[in-house]
Amino acid sequence: EGFNGHLYQYMYHRSMPGLSLTQQLLETTSYAEAWSQYSERLFALNCGSKFNSNDLVFDHANGIIFYALLFYLSVRVNYFGDRFIDAYRTFNGYFRISQDVFRKEYYNTFIVGNPFYGIPYAYGYARIVNLHDTARRALGKKYDQKAYDTQYLNYGPTYFNLLADRLDQWAKEQ
Repeated sequence: EGFNGHLYQYMYHRSMPGLSLTQQLLETTSYAEAWSQYSERLFALNCGSKFNSNDLVFDHANGIIFYALLFYLSVRVNYFGDRFIDAYRTFNGYFRISQDVFRKEYYNTFIVGNPFYGIPYAYGYARIVNLHDTARRALGKKYDQKAYDTQYLNYGPTYFNLLADRLDQWAKEQ
């Protein structure tokens, strides 16, 4: 997430001629987190024999489930009024930890202390994967991973609805 995600993306955007200073410095959280999660997935799927790809894919999937679960539990607790024990039982169905660790590390810190923390991660990742899959289907055999990723980054930090329109047009031009 760090090197191939945030660091690469930030440096890429900060070196783009013509990209406004606002876009260089104030990326939307969903956009930035989407790329970090997406690049983590790309690394896991394409790491070759140097690492165990299956383990990396599994670890990445766990991370996505974790953020989605935090988002879900935030809504359940802060909007619907679920109790601590309800949230713990749901969380514990996926990640087995003690109630004390859950309360301190996740419930107090994220679910109650920083409600909806997982939204930019869950939403951003869902959107970037959707954009990628849409382009891949549209391009068929013409699809090129590097060309797609370069095009995505070349638009600079922006909103997903704008990216969708631009990437659809790009795919039609290929």
